[in-house]
Amino acid sequence: MTHWGESFNRRSHTLRVLAPDGTSRVLSLAGAEFKIGRSADNDLVLDDPCIAGHHCRLEVVADAPVLRDRGSRFGTTINHVRCTEPVRLVEGDRIGIGGFILEVVLTRDRIDITHVADRLRHTPALSGDSPEALLTRLLEDAAANWHRQSRPRRLLPDHDLLARAATHVAAHALSPVTRAWLAEATRVRRRAQALRSWALGSVCGAGLAAPLLWSLWTSAPPAAVVPEMPPPATPQPPVSRPPEILDREHRVVPGDTLASLANDYLVDALQIERWNPHLNSDGALTPGTTLRIKSSVAPPRRILQHHIVEAGDTWDNLASAHGVTTAYLRASNPRRAERLQPGERITWEAIDLGGATPFRPPDITPDPSTTLVPIPASSEYDLRCAMNAYATTATARNLLTALANLRARLRYRGQIVVGDLSREDGGAFGKHMSHQTGHDVDIWLPHRAGYYREEPGCTRCATPWCRPDLAEIDWKATWQLITSLRTTGAIKQIFLDRQLHDELREAARAAGVSEDEVQRSIPGRATSTALVLHADRHTRHIHVRFVCDPDTFDCGG
Repeated sequence: MTHWGESFNRRSHTLRVLAPDGTSRVLSLAGAEFKIGRSADNDLVLDDPCIAGHHCRLEVVADAPVLRDRGSRFGTTINHVRCTEPVRLVEGDRIGIGGFILEVVLTRDRIDITHVADRLRHTPALSGDSPEALLTRLLEDAAANWHRQSRPRRLLPDHDLLARAATHVAAHALSPVTRAWLAEATRVRRRAQALRSWALGSVCGAGLAAPLLWSLWTSAPPAAVVPEMPPPATPQPPVSRPPEILDREHRVVPGDTLASLANDYLVDALQIERWNPHLNSDGALTPGTTLRIKSSVAPPRRILQHHIVEAGDTWDNLASAHGVTTAYLRASNPRRAERLQPGERITWEAIDLGGATPFRPPDITPDPSTTLVPIPASSEYDLRCAMNAYATTATARNLLTALANLRARLRYRGQIVVGDLSREDGGAFGKHMSHQTGHDVDIWLPHRAGYYREEPGCTRCATPWCRPDLAEIDWKATWQLITSLRTTGAIKQIFLDRQLHDELREAARAAGVSEDEVQRSIPGRATSTALVLHADRHTRHIHVRFVCDPDTFDCGG
């Protein structure tokens, strides 16, 4: 049987390979060279059209792996940064190749911490160190691994190891990271214990109160007493009546979908299908037909808009300028050609906001003295951190145009939080590997309640909001946000962790997007033409990368 201590070798490296379908495997970096690619003669064969036959290779130099890209078309990334020269890898580095993620780990990470601690207690002769010294080393290594991987809860010690550490920490000097690791585990377990005690107390209290309430309910009424004069009546406030639901008729115009009508009338798309059994099986609406909708909301009044085509106008530019989608504009003018001619008249119907002033993006004026411009404050969105809210002029204009379309065209009323963009002078900051040139924007995923929770532990850069958990995400609003960004025509890529792609696909389908378009925008595997791609730990926000405007700023290649 293999001795348990053999896998504790600090010089042994392994690769954890995460496939696009979520499966993983672990390979050992044995030998001086480890070749990776699509061809069968590689040490690691990865089946992906975005991976070259001989894509890259790993060489062990001075007991450390060194990655060399072999000039592949789609390239190789290390922690989301493209590899252009040999790079020495360290534990925790993540290599991106096509749709695959390769993580460099030490073989000792595969050891069960509880099992190792138990062996240390019973086998003091295994090493020249004492059992206390070995346990100290074990705690230090486990805490350092927890800190390197952004302190996930899954790497906290279990109950038994925490109990051993509680008696060990009092007599031995441990690093601040190890003490923070143990303190976090203690806090989590105390909170879980408090929740269990509260739940048990609630159940016991309800059980004790039930007989008393039943006796009061079934007891005889009190004896008759002389009635007292009632106090003078006080005026009561008028009782608010629920809005009246009426049968309404809606005339379908080009661009209408079940999802847009459900948003206009505040009803469910499935209800519209039940009220109109004559609809096509694919849910497509025919302009000119009339639909029956039961709603308390009056139908939106539409006004006719027009534009005379000028030189340089395109369908995409006009749609972005007027806050509509390109598909809606094309459907409203079916007789116009793909290439617009100056002097042509383009018409469409827009929703009348009833005199309300729509959100207009503020004008962004370039400053010749600086490269990046600040995103202005507004009541229509919140900036997570103003010191990190700088972008190129084009990126700032396109971002604010997308948010204006989200408010005016899609009528989203919830809170919008714009996260990190770039610093005033560009360059790296924090843990960000991008966000250096003013073309990258983080936007929080919309909250189902419309507004984010406020807790003291979430305070960052003087903002009190907590980013949404998985169960709190509004996927319908998320797809509306992505749609508004795409209509600007300036989006290069949007990054979201692949574990959330299924929910986003369902939201796109519910919005009436065809299956072909869903697979092109959010494919099951990484492609160079996809709109939404995978990025680790992007589970509470989307990372939006706008196209480069080299006249304003150097994109860095």
